Amino acid sequence: LVYIFIYGSANFDVQVVILLARSIFPVHPIAAALQSIRVCERDLEKRPNISLGRIIFPGVLFHGVYDFLLMWMDFLSSRKGNYVDDDDDTTMDADESDWLSFIISFVIMIGTLWYFFWASRQQRTRLQ
Repeated sequence: LVYIFIYGSANFDVQVVILLARSIFPVHPIAAALQSIRVCERDLEKRPNISLGRIIFPGVLFHGVYDFLLMWMDFLSSRKGNYVDDDDDTTMDADESDWLSFIISFVIMIGTLWYFFWASRQQRTRLQ
């Protein structure tokens, strides 16, 4: 949060929006939950062949895809304040790209949470 309040040049309203977005989209706790599935699989299901790489891969993949898509949207919207969609040559202003970033974040979160609950249910079944 230091980069928001100390190093960031945004005004107070933007800082509050960033904090709310970080509260709505808890990337780090979800990445940790994805990793916990593999840790439980290794320790509780007695599968010692699961290495550290297999444990952290789902969380790293989720976090990387999430960050990449948001940075890509920011890059596209920062080019002269708008960008051209290659499919139909329409321009999108910054407000529309903010909404698109929000929608992308929401879809990634819902998809990842669905995968986590599905994998947890599968693991619970195996442990019973």
